[in-house]
Amino acid sequence: MKILPLIYAAAVMISSSFSAYAATGAELLFKGKIASLSTAEKEEIYKLIEVKVSSDGTKLIDRACENEVDFDIQVKDLNDDKIPEVIVIGGNTCSSGATGSSIWLFVKNKGGYQTNLGFPAAGYEVMKQSTRGYPNLLIGGSGFCSAIWQWNGKKYQHLKNVPTSKGGCDGH
Repeated sequence: MKILPLIYAAAVMISSSFSAYAATGAELLFKGKIASLSTAEKEEIYKLIEVKVSSDGTKLIDRACENEVDFDIQVKDLNDDKIPEVIVIGGNTCSSGATGSSIWLFVKNKGGYQTNLGFPAAGYEVMKQSTRGYPNLLIGGSGFCSAIWQWNGKKYQHLKNVPTSKGGCDGH
């Protein structure tokens, strides 16, 4: 008679431990990739993106519409200082409008990673031109106009727009 309660208790513990495991936000964001960043650095970047883990613990969702979001992450040393910058592209139409994705650039300084960019974008290209040690970035949007962003010594700032097709930036 005493064996059944023990078996039941063990079964409850086993099933709850399987269902209780939910991936952390950083695990879902980085999907087990990017070994060059520490767990703490991944957690820091996850918190800066401002998404959350779904109630079932299996995906990331935006905070506004509670829709699933997926991300592509690249780690690059843009300024050749041996400290990696992290580029994140992802989102959905709720969080990023018609473009469907946004871009974040995380640059590490003494206080940790700082957010740069953080707006809707379809993609980016690292340009050959650089300013104050960082390359200019060409950021693509949903239309026929891209933007060049330039390092000002502390963060990236908008430099100018360039059309990707005739009349792309001015509408003419």
